[in-house]
Amino acid sequence: MGIQPAVDPNNGKAQGVFRLQRSIDANTQTRSSARANRHDRDIIRPNYQILANTAVTWVLFKGETAVGVDFVGEQGAPNGSLMARKKVILAAGAVHTPQILQLSGLGDAKVLRKLGIRTIWCGQRKAMLEDIDSTVVGGSSWNTGPKTSIYMTRPFSRGSIKVTSRSILDAPLIDYGALTDSTDLEILYAMYMGTRELMLTPDIAVLGPIETAPAPGTTPHEGAVKDAVMRALAPSSAHQCRTAPMMKREDGGVVGAQNRVHATKRLSVVMRVFGRLSWVAGLRQASMQVLRRLQT
Repeated sequence: MGIQPAVDPNNGKAQGVFRLQRSIDANTQTRSSARANRHDRDIIRPNYQILANTAVTWVLFKGETAVGVDFVGEQGAPNGSLMARKKVILAAGAVHTPQILQLSGLGDAKVLRKLGIRTIWCGQRKAMLEDIDSTVVGGSSWNTGPKTSIYMTRPFSRGSIKVTSRSILDAPLIDYGALTDSTDLEILYAMYMGTRELMLTPDIAVLGPIETAPAPGTTPHEGAVKDAVMRALAPSSAHQCRTAPMMKREDGGVVGAQNRVHATKRLSVVMRVFGRLSWVAGLRQASMQVLRRLQT
C-alpha cells in the first residue's frame, strides 16, 4: 500500500507506521503525571500551596491587568480571593480554561451579555484543531483485546465551548461540531475503505481479521458505508485541545506566542489548550473494530 515506517514521529512529520512513546520513565518505571513531576518534588518549597476541592470562579482585573482570582470551596467552606504579585497563570484544562476566561469577561460578547457578564475582551473563534501536522490514521495500542480503531486527527469541523451560567460549578456547553464540515465525512470514508484494504494485505489477511463494526457485511457502497460511519462516530477520544488557540488576535486567537492572553496584562494560559505540533490523539473517532482471529 506504499505506507512507509516513520523512525521519529516527533519530528513534525508523523506519517507512516510508528510506535507511540509511553509517558513512563524507563529507569524508574514512574509514570508522567502532575504529582510525579511537580507535586512530589515541589511540596517542600515554602511558597508551594494547594487548595484542594476548590474552584476558581473568575479572574480579577484592574483595567486590563489581571491582579488575582476569586475562588469557591466545597460546600460549607468559605469563599475567598487570592492576589497575584507577578501574574495569573491559568491551567484548568481544555474545557475549564475557556470557561474561566468567559466568566472573567473574555469571550463572545453575545454569549456573555445574556448571562450579565461584563465583557473585557470580545472575541471567540469556533476552533479546536487547525494546523496540527500529525498522522491521519493511527492504531490504538491501549485497546482491550485484539481490536483496532480509526482516528481522525485533523478534522475540518469546528466545535465550541460556551458558559451556561455565571457559576463555575455549572458545566459549560460543549459542542464538538462533529461532521459539520462535509469534508470530514469524505475523509472518514476514505480512511475506512483504506483500513479494509489494509486488512486484505497478505501479512494481515493470514491472521484472519473479522470486521465487527461499524459496517460488517456491507458492500463497498459509498452511501451505506458513510451512513454506518456516522452512526458509529464518537465525537472525541478525550484529547480536546486548542480551545484557547495560540494565534493572532484578529484571527480569533486567545493567546500569543508567549502564552499571554490577548487584550490583557499579567494573564497567561498554559497546557495543551493552545495546541501542539506532533502528538494529538484525535477529536474524531470512527470506531471500526476488527477482531483478529489468530490461526493456531
